[in-house]
Amino acid sequence: MPIVTWSDDYLLKNERINDHHKLFFKILNKLYDGIVKNESNQSIDSVIVELEKYSTTHFVYEEIYMLDISYGHMKDHISQHDIFRSKIKELKSAYSSNSIEAKLKLVAFLKEWTLGHIIEEDQRLAEWQDVSRASSRAERL
Repeated sequence: MPIVTWSDDYLLKNERINDHHKLFFKILNKLYDGIVKNESNQSIDSVIVELEKYSTTHFVYEEIYMLDISYGHMKDHISQHDIFRSKIKELKSAYSSNSIEAKLKLVAFLKEWTLGHIIEEDQRLAEWQDVSRASSRAERL
């Protein structure tokens, strides 16, 4: 049973970011399934590494994108990314401690963080993009 399910409610006006988010849902579900099924440390470690690599790729893309559109809330948005990065480190530590409760708490946090981040922060970014494009068009008139 997945911990997160994709919905078109999460769609933004940037296909690449949407694709990144969909991939993140798959990785988070794989991590959750591995913990619930009590898979080997090696198996879970590889999913954590995949999650870490994904977040790096996605956050770098998003941060460059924010620079490109002169996003006014970039500092706040990046601080949210930093919170996620620190939770990934906590997840690695929790996994090495072998505490299923700690692992599930961290996965639940990552789920809530992701949904909240997409619905609030990334939607605000998408709205900024719309305003930015509209003002660029107006300046050309």
